[in-house]
Order: sequence, then structure tokens, then C-alpha cells
Amino acid sequence: MEGATRRTLLWLAVVGLPTVIVTIAVFTVLYYIIHNSTLANYLSIATPPILVGGATETMYRRRVRTYGRRVASIRTLSLNMDNPEPISDEDIETFESALSTVRKDSEDYVRLHAMLGHMHLHNAVTKGDRRYYLKAVDHLNKAEETINRVNVGDDTRLMVNRLRSRIEGGSRYRFES
Repeated sequence: MEGATRRTLLWLAVVGLPTVIVTIAVFTVLYYIIHNSTLANYLSIATPPILVGGATETMYRRRVRTYGRRVASIRTLSLNMDNPEPISDEDIETFESALSTVRKDSEDYVRLHAMLGHMHLHNAVTKGDRRYYLKAVDHLNKAEETINRVNVGDDTRLMVNRLRSRIEGGSRYRFES
């Protein structure tokens, strides 16, 4: 079966079928309560998308919480090292919490460490704090360790190389004394 056909059937099974069942159930219940088929019909059309949408949203959030999410690639992470604004600690904590849900021998694990290293290095430069620099070096070391064991894509390897060059470039002399 082709991918598009499979996705369509999956959508029908996960969203379409429950919507039809809820529509029939809501119409039946409303008709027996208010004894007005027109009003019951209007309400039964409006109610199921809300119920099924809420259930789908809940299932999606649970799946993301359980299995984690696909981590952004270098194309979606654009850190401007000349930006004077540091990255908020909440954003960094979000990525660190995602790190605990990812398998340790995966490309996402390497990508997350590289992204966290970039974030900590950016904060080290903007705040002038050596602790952030040491965290960035630690994330670089973990990413390089994992890269030696795992086959990763070019964009992930590029992220790690960019982090290494930024750390070994001007930042090393600034924070190591």
C-alpha cells in the first residue's frame, strides 16, 4: 500500500470512525432528551468534532510525553552569537528534559547535546559566565562520544563540528585561564 493511502486509512480509523460513532450517539441521546430532531441534528454536528478533537489532542500529548519528539535539526536552530540576549533557562531546561526521553545511542541524542552546547556557549558569551562554557564543553564531549558509536546524518555532524569550532575558536581563550 502506498504511504498516502496508508495515512488516509489510518486517519479514518483514528479520527473518522470515532467521529461518526460519536455523532450517532450524540444525536440519539439528544433526540431522546429534547424530542426535537432539528435541534438534535444541529447539536450532534457541532459536538463530535470537539469531543474527538479533545481526545485526539490528549492522546497526542501522551504520546509525545511517553516517546519524546523528533528533535529539531540545524535548519530550525539558528543561534546568532552576536545577539546580546541570553537564552532563557526555561528553554534550556525544556531541551534538557527532552534529553532524558531520547535513547542514548541515537542521532537525536547527539543532536540534542549539540543544541544544548550551542545554547550554553551562547549564554557563556552573553553573560560572561564560565559555568555555561564548561557545560557547553561537556555537551560537546558527550556528543562526540556518541558520534563515534552511532551513524549520524550530515546535518548532525555539522552541528557538532560548528560547536567544536566555536568552542576551540575565540571562546576557549576567553574562558580558559
